[in-house]
Amino acid sequence: MITRFETFVLSVNRIYRCIQKIKNKEMTEFDLKGTNAMCIITLMKSDEGFTAAELSNICMEDKAAVSRAVSYLEEHGLVSFDDCGKKRRYRSKVMLTDDGKRVGEQILKVIEKIMTEVGDGLNDEERRIFYKGLSVISDKLTKICDN
Repeated sequence: MITRFETFVLSVNRIYRCIQKIKNKEMTEFDLKGTNAMCIITLMKSDEGFTAAELSNICMEDKAAVSRAVSYLEEHGLVSFDDCGKKRRYRSKVMLTDDGKRVGEQILKVIEKIMTEVGDGLNDEERRIFYKGLSVISDKLTKICDN
């Protein structure tokens, strides 16, 4: 059991660290950080946008980190706010600008290239089983954390 635990934890940690390094390395081309990229990718899923709080939940990133990322993206013309008369900005929807959408498309190409390379050696069925198992583990760990 300990060996299984160690293998799992060490593998997840190694994967996470590699993802962080890759995000930082690949996003320098766009003058972005990993959290910036996650916000852009998430915003590409909705024409109506998301609030900063929604982005934080969807991206599973710290609210302060998302707030900094959104401010940075706004300063660089990649997002705008749909204020709609809201007094508090954090309740406003954040949406991609046309430039933000263009950058998002480029980021998705980079991600697709990396995911193709990472998945090399797995057939579609093995990949499906892997992601199903990963989702089950993630859901169960979330339940344990929430209790």
